Amino acid sequence: MDGQCSISKTGTKRIYAYGSTTANHTVDAVAVIVYVDQYNEKDDEWYQIDAFSKKVENDYYSAISKSIQVDRGYYYSTCRSLCKNGRRTN
Repeated sequence: MDGQCSISKTGTKRIYAYGSTTANHTVDAVAVIVYVDQYNEKDDEWYQIDAFSKKVENDYYSAISKSIQVDRGYYYSTCRSLCKNGRRTN
């Protein structure tokens, strides 16, 4: 399986997060989970502010995206999680 994710600024106080997972062939179920984190400089920590997912059955590809309202003045990051047999692999 392979996956990708991205995050982009779409306007004042708004970001767009995307994630996808591609299997090598059709599988019983393929899913993607996207986590959106916000960086707090005061304590040098990342905090999860949102997460969303999509599961597709009898296919090889799953993708999802979301527009999120955020606070200004912070860094934001996104990552995705690959799932195999219903379990997170990374």
